[in-house]
Amino acid sequence: MYSQSNIGASVNQIKTLGRDSYNKFDTDIPSLIQVIVGWVRGKLLLRNHGKKEMNVMEQFECISLQQASEMMAQGGVRLVDIRDAQSFAIAHAVGAFHLTNSSLNTFLQQTEFETPLLVMCYHGVSSKSAAEYLLTQGFDSVYSVDGGFEGWRQAFPEQIES
Repeated sequence: MYSQSNIGASVNQIKTLGRDSYNKFDTDIPSLIQVIVGWVRGKLLLRNHGKKEMNVMEQFECISLQQASEMMAQGGVRLVDIRDAQSFAIAHAVGAFHLTNSSLNTFLQQTEFETPLLVMCYHGVSSKSAAEYLLTQGFDSVYSVDGGFEGWRQAFPEQIES
């Protein structure tokens, strides 16, 4: 967790990190690694500069169908369905975005990285890999829905559309 009090100091450190460390690149690999890690952390800090607290997951979480439904009801989350186009066209959870390789760039441009993501596949297995990938793309909170669409269809038939 980063608080507002230490973000400013961290941002200043990050701004000087490259200047202070570039001479070490030729001989000191650990310093290069520290610079890269600092740069990644800096990108997160700069993106979230001005927030009171930064809550960024280090790994995705698996959640139950009930938890996913409650998060959807509260709002402020985005549900993505990674099943094939034909399955998605036949039926999907209300409000789901069909995330494919071809729609990924559009999704990344349209979705704030602070928006929590719920990832759904057929049964809750493939969604784990997709959730991990989305987390590496910079999303703060990503959840894989256990049971996937098949579980969702059985638990919440009223929340299905085609």
